[in-house]
Amino acid sequence: MRSTVVLCRLLLGAVFLLFGLNTLLWSFGTPLFPPPPSMPERAAAFQHALTATGFMHPLRGAVESAAGLLLVTGMMVPLALVLLAPVLAHVVLYHAVLDPTAGGRVFTGVLVALAMFLLHAYASSFAGLLRLRPPSRWHPRANAAGRTVPPAA
Repeated sequence: MRSTVVLCRLLLGAVFLLFGLNTLLWSFGTPLFPPPPSMPERAAAFQHALTATGFMHPLRGAVESAAGLLLVTGMMVPLALVLLAPVLAHVVLYHAVLDPTAGGRVFTGVLVALAMFLLHAYASSFAGLLRLRPPSRWHPRANAAGRTVPPAA
C-alpha cells in the first residue's frame, strides 16, 4: 500500500508541478505548452478575465507549482493537499460548467481520485482541521503538544 501512496503522490505532484510551471510561464508570455487553439466562448472569456487581472495566473501557477513540488518530494504532503483543494475545485467546476469536453472530465476525474486517495492515506494529519471546537495553544487545559488534558479528579 505504501508504494501505491508514493505512486499517487508522484503522479498528482508531477501533474501540478508541470501545469503550475506552465501557468507561471504563460503569465510571463512563454508557456511550455501553448493554449488550445479553440475553446468554448465562455471558457475563453473566463481565461481572458483571469489573464487580464495580472495576478491570478501567476498566483495559481505558484500555488500549483509549490504544491506539486511538495508532493513530488514527499515533504509536507498534507499542506500540499490543502493548497490543492481550491485548485481542484476550480478545475472541476471549470470542466463541468465552462468546458465540458470528455477529455477534460476524464482527466479531472483522475486528478480528483488521486487527491481523494491521498486525503484518505494522510487522514490522521487532518484530524485537527475537522474538530468542531479545537482548543487553542493557550487553552487552560492544553499540554505542550496542544492537546486538551482532562481535568484532575
